[in-house]
This record gives sequence, structure tokens and C-alpha cells, in this order.
Amino acid sequence: MNKYALIDSDAIVRSLCVWDGVTEWNPPPGVEHVIQLQPGEVCGPGFTYRPFATPRWRPPEEES
Repeated sequence: MNKYALIDSDAIVRSLCVWDGVTEWNPPPGVEHVIQLQPGEVCGPGFTYRPFATPRWRPPEEES
């Protein structure tokens, strides 16, 4: 089983899920991309997905 980020059209992670990558499954409405996390990657709801940056996940900004 692998961990995946469910990303909306604004490149924001809506949630994470565990999926075997084989079993038929459809992401929930509003999810545009399902991206597999690499071991050790830090990611969670509210993070921004940046596919060409390092790291590719930016945490949400803290409210002041």
C-alpha cells in the first residue's frame, strides 16, 4: 500500500489516502490529481503541490 495526495485544481492537497494502486477506485469530486508520495516526503491537507520544485510540497502558511 502506498500513500497518495489528493489535489484540487488550485494545486492544494485536500487529503491523503492509502491505495494499492491496482484496485478500482475513483477519487472524490473536486480532486484533479492523485500523486503518490515518496518515502519520507512530508505532505498533508492544505499543502501546495509544486511538481517542478524541491521540495514539491509546500506547507500551508501559518496565520498570524
